[in-house]
Amino acid sequence: MEDTFWAILTPSQAVLMLYGVPPPTPKETPELMRQLFVKKEKMLEEKYVKVLENNIQVRKDLEHGTTKELTGKEVDILLENAENYLKRIKRLFSQIEKIREQESMLHVYDTVVTVIRDILKLEGIEKANDLEIVKVFENEVISKGKIPAKFLRILHAIMNAKKDYDNKKLTKAEVEKVKKSSQEFIRFMIEYIQRKRGIDVERTKIRVKYGDKYGEVFLLGKDAYIIHDIDQEEKEISKAEITPDGGLGKIRKSSFEELEKDLSKIEILSKVFIKEPIFEDMKKIFGKNVEILVNY
Repeated sequence: MEDTFWAILTPSQAVLMLYGVPPPTPKETPELMRQLFVKKEKMLEEKYVKVLENNIQVRKDLEHGTTKELTGKEVDILLENAENYLKRIKRLFSQIEKIREQESMLHVYDTVVTVIRDILKLEGIEKANDLEIVKVFENEVISKGKIPAKFLRILHAIMNAKKDYDNKKLTKAEVEKVKKSSQEFIRFMIEYIQRKRGIDVERTKIRVKYGDKYGEVFLLGKDAYIIHDIDQEEKEISKAEITPDGGLGKIRKSSFEELEKDLSKIEILSKVFIKEPIFEDMKKIFGKNVEILVNY
């Protein structure tokens, strides 16, 4: 009975964690399964939650002595229900993973379209619908030699992946491939936007060295963006509000996409003044032995 209990409880907790819920207690697990997967998402049938509830109750009754022992028939039913439950939970895992893949694909598509629109605005094109945006981008940017043609190929791949997503043909491997190529695309487009707008990024940047690593802090108006390791392929980026005394407020996780959006909107001053509190913040972020180089 103990083996059966853990055999169905553990994957139940795991599937909730995959969905984004902190690890629940055994007592909390059935009701969370019901609220999230039966009622909210409609991905699971109520009968499976009842199997889990019954399993927990039987174990509790045995522990407390309410039930002395189970009959052979009762054990057979528990085992059969547990087997069916595990098969269904395995399918639920696949359902949730599919949703996560779809959300990831939509995020990539929305970000890429946003950054393309920003570039087209810099080229004087205020409007372009989703159906024609790639062609306009090709004619106004790629064909004129402003951006290498390889990024048009990446863009076509992303757009084709979006079509496959809409037609429910996109595989997990394809999602991962698109995510990787989109990162390269977005990074290059951010750099292009910086150059096109005539932003002297060096004037807004604090470069730091800590150990054998280099980081950067961009001061953009009221906000600061922190790239923790500029040589890392998957760069960790954080954001903090610049406080009135010139230091950094609460630091939170950010992304290239958010940095790009701020770069496209903000007016960067020709001179950036660094106040003492920010140097103390650099020590908190990168360590007390951090070396700081400020570019003017």
